Amino acid sequence: MRIIGDDTPPRLLLNAPSAGFVTREAEVIVRGRVEDEHSDVRLTVQGQSVTLTPDGSFSSTIPLNEGETLIELLVLDSANNPAKKTIQVIRDSTPPLILLESQLEPVHYGRSRIELTGHLDEPGCTLTLNGKPLATEAGRFTATMRFKIGLN
Repeated sequence: MRIIGDDTPPRLLLNAPSAGFVTREAEVIVRGRVEDEHSDVRLTVQGQSVTLTPDGSFSSTIPLNEGETLIELLVLDSANNPAKKTIQVIRDSTPPLILLESQLEPVHYGRSRIELTGHLDEPGCTLTLNGKPLATEAGRFTATMRFKIGLN
């Protein structure tokens, strides 16, 4: 009989998603690999058992609520040495709101350009006007919209 002492936890390598990942999707796929020198391991993601491939790889689909979801991964080897990771994933399925501060009065009709000012209700958004990036500062923007004769 041979007895091997094992006080080393397994290695838990997470490939996706990265911490702080933001998505509009209703679920995310967690992918990674588990390594242990001495024994078989057991993996749970959100408390549910996940099957490992022979090389220790895994994949698990996790449903997301709107806002922040903490995804917990726990690996135990046969000596019950734990390896644990918790990652935050954010589901944001609500598009940002563009609030115009300049009003498009009837006096603007027939002009070749209009000055637009406003702000976005959500930080970190990218705003484009006619397909071109529009600079924002703290969510505020000012832009000149040019018109050609006819339908725009």
